[in-house]
Amino acid sequence: GDIALAAAGRAKKVIAVEKDKLLCKILEDRFRIAQISTDERLTDRHRLEVVCADILKLNLTDIAGEGRNITVIGNPPYYITTPIIFRLIEYKDVINSIFITVQREVADRITAAASGKDYGVLSCMVQYHTHPRILFDIKREHFYPQPGVDSAFLKLERLKSPPVSVKDEALFFKIIKAGFNQRRKTLLNALHNLKVADKTRLSALLRRIAIEPERRAETLSLEEFARVSDELTGLGPCLIN
Repeated sequence: GDIALAAAGRAKKVIAVEKDKLLCKILEDRFRIAQISTDERLTDRHRLEVVCADILKLNLTDIAGEGRNITVIGNPPYYITTPIIFRLIEYKDVINSIFITVQREVADRITAAASGKDYGVLSCMVQYHTHPRILFDIKREHFYPQPGVDSAFLKLERLKSPPVSVKDEALFFKIIKAGFNQRRKTLLNALHNLKVADKTRLSALLRRIAIEPERRAETLSLEEFARVSDELTGLGPCLIN
């Protein structure tokens, strides 16, 4: 409720999404009290609204309204951080920016560069759609009850267009997931597990685009994954199942 009330002093409208019905009632009561206060910024009863729903099932296009873009601010339970981020990215056409509190290690994974120990599927997925940036750290002692990990406040800013162009986006992400499925495997073995071609042909295809077959997925940039994806487009239906 504190974040929503603070945002209401700046935004034209704030919609607070909460799944728990009891907490929804508490939020509604807090907002009602705030809206009859002497603070003119909160006197408009339409400025603050509570939607009692699961954010993972909510249609954010309907929330945004026709021709409007929204900013999302969240402090979600850490165990559903990744599903929430992926869900929000699905609505990138109506979301300008996402401000979200996550575990520090998750923030490191999201912002990691190729060849780093934290670089993986999450890094690639988020960086393909947004520009992620850690705004500041939050030490565990600033929470009550105190968690066992430190946190970070992250900004994900929507990109006007992806940093790389690919012929088949579904194939692109399938290759990324296959590459990181077993991090210690070579790219050649990871692609071979997709059963699109034998190793001899795959090796030739990779070398043709200046990527050594013995490299591991964690060393490939988004641009290199895009080259692999485009080279393999059309090789086999199992890639897009």
